[in-house]
Parts: sequence; C-alpha cells; structure tokens
Amino acid sequence: MENLGSIYSGISFGLIAGISIGPTFFLILDHTITRSRTQGFLSAAGVILSDILIFALAGIGLAQFIEQDNIFFYFGLGGSIMLMIIGLSLLINTKKHLLPLSHKYSSLPFLQCFLVNTLNPFNWLYWIMAQGVILASGSIKVSFNFVIFLSVFLTETVLMTLKVFLAQNLRQIIQGKWEKILNVIVSAVLIASGLSLFWRTIQLC
Repeated sequence: MENLGSIYSGISFGLIAGISIGPTFFLILDHTITRSRTQGFLSAAGVILSDILIFALAGIGLAQFIEQDNIFFYFGLGGSIMLMIIGLSLLINTKKHLLPLSHKYSSLPFLQCFLVNTLNPFNWLYWIMAQGVILASGSIKVSFNFVIFLSVFLTETVLMTLKVFLAQNLRQIIQGKWEKILNVIVSAVLIASGLSLFWRTIQLC
C-alpha cells in the first residue's frame, strides 16, 4: 500500500509538471515545428533533466542554500533575461527562410530549455514544495523516494513525448506564412513570460 501511495504522489507531481504550459512548452512547440521532431525531443529532454536536477538538489537539502542571500532573485533575473533574448532572437529570425531539417540539428534547443527551466525560481519552489510533501508523509525510506522519483519523471516524460508528437502533427497543418506567424506568437509569449518572471521575481524578493 505504501508503494501505491508513493506511485500516486509521484504521478500527481509528474502530471502537474508535464501538463504545465509555460515558456518551455512554447520552446518545445517551436523547435518541433520549425526544426524537427528530434529537436523537439532534445528540448523536452532539457526540461526533464533540469527538473531531475532540481528535484535531486531539493531532496538533499541544497534548496535551503538556494533560498538564502537573494539567490532566487538572481535566478529569476537570469531566467527573465534569457527568455527575452530567446524571444527577440526568434522574432529577428522569423524573416529567414527555413532550412532543410537535415541541416538543423544542434544541441541549442536542449541548452535553451535546460537553462530556461533551471533559471526559473518558481520551478525551484514547485519541486521544493514537492519534496516537502514527501517529507511530510513521515517516510524517509530510500525505496519510498525512489518509487516517487520514478513515478514523477516517467509521468513527465510521457507527457513531454505527447507534446512533441502534438507539435509534429501541427507541423503538417502549419506551413509557409503560418509557420512564421507561429514564430511571432512564440516570440511574443517568451518575451511576455520574461517580463512576467522579472516582475514576479521582484515581488518575491
């Protein structure tokens, strides 16, 4: 029964992380449609590995260090600036012709999503909260945490994979000028997200 409770908790946290529609969702959407499915999977991998890193750090107590000395402020500031830079970059490149998919493989989508996700202080707060719920359960067994860990990130991986396939299906519909319009929309969302993150970070600190 304990394992069933662990799985339920893990799936719950994974669902919230996986279905959230934030800046990384739009990056995954853009990279899949304007580049390739492979680039979409790399983007999703960047988000998942970032979440695993944050979850692990929160679990071993480094979250207490992160919460001190206004480190959240610098994380938020860095994340907001990065979002606005990426948004502006996409907006500037909207007028360029799309390259063949075989010429568009790079690790940039992975790095973009990894950094954007990691530098979002509210993402840290979410996973710190998740670890808090785990500790509040009163169990400190390694097996308990491992089951939750697997449940969380298997669930998130499944949902991220679905996002990539959804974006790939949209690619068949969105062609030509519509692809450029999508770029403009994604750019606007990222810039707005950067400004919103900057404002919320100031309020937090």
